[in-house]
Amino acid sequence: MGKGLLRGPAKLLLLLSKAVDHGAAGQQASLGCTVVEMLTEKPPWAEYEAMAAIFKIATQPTNPQLPSHISEHGRDFLRRIFVEARQRPSAEELLTHHFAQLVY
Repeated sequence: MGKGLLRGPAKLLLLLSKAVDHGAAGQQASLGCTVVEMLTEKPPWAEYEAMAAIFKIATQPTNPQLPSHISEHGRDFLRRIFVEARQRPSAEELLTHHFAQLVY
């Protein structure tokens, strides 16, 4: 599998493995993936082949690599999303985060 397939498998596994249900927690994970792609112009975990990304997400707590120019507020926002579903803040809490306030 080439890196072009990473977007689908990595995002799907993140949603399935870290979201107990496919409701709000899954939507937050999807939001995090979208924010990473908007900030980096690449899907999350793009540095890995698709199967390696799937294995890493499934077996290790991980955050996607972010370039150094991403603000600490942006990093914190994403760190709060890329955790186990039960640990994620609610959508309302995410909207009050400083990073969200800058773009909302």
